[in-house]
Amino acid sequence: MELEGVQGRTLFPTLQQGPWWPIARFAESTVEPSAAAGDPHPHEQEEAVNYLLDGELTYAGEAGESLRLGEGAVALLTAVRPHTHDLYPTGLRRTRWLSLVVALSPGTAEPAHVLRRADASPLEAVAAGVERRNLVGPRAPIQATSELEVVEVRLAPGASTELEVGAGRRLVAYVHDGAGTVRGLPAAWGSGVLAESLRRLELASSSGMRVTVATVPSP
Repeated sequence: MELEGVQGRTLFPTLQQGPWWPIARFAESTVEPSAAAGDPHPHEQEEAVNYLLDGELTYAGEAGESLRLGEGAVALLTAVRPHTHDLYPTGLRRTRWLSLVVALSPGTAEPAHVLRRADASPLEAVAAGVERRNLVGPRAPIQATSELEVVEVRLAPGASTELEVGAGRRLVAYVHDGAGTVRGLPAAWGSGVLAESLRRLELASSSGMRVTVATVPSP
């Protein structure tokens, strides 16, 4: 993004990395309080997830939906037919969120569009210095038509863990705070790792790290 007060970091698609089908897009956006610009855009045959990392957003849909999203909240739009929505900051501090778009399988039988929303779910302690928040999927407040599963993992400095993934799924792991390793590869803020058909994903933190991991059945 090049609007004043708005910054965007797109993990993919880029010139170097195309879509990781059926995951079509993964990006992080940051908006300063002074920026009032939104980004109305349509989705068709897609599911769009927005996860609020910091600040406060208002989600507005063309059918009149208006949702207020606080830190940790998730909004999931399932759009079979074209549906336009917008996100704009409504708080007094910097707002930061992740956006994830997944292509729906042809013939998906949903209404024209469905909007699901959940406030921040609890952080679960899973190991020493490791916490997990389920965002989308069977263990989360929101279930996706595409069978998408999204989880955030927080690691204290020096902590490590293994995340169960399962065969037959594509994965993207994105570091949005701190630094460490993902699958043994160095990773810091703004970097990500793509993988397929992993049984487990190894995460380790050097200075404290927050990672969001999304998986979906391989095409």
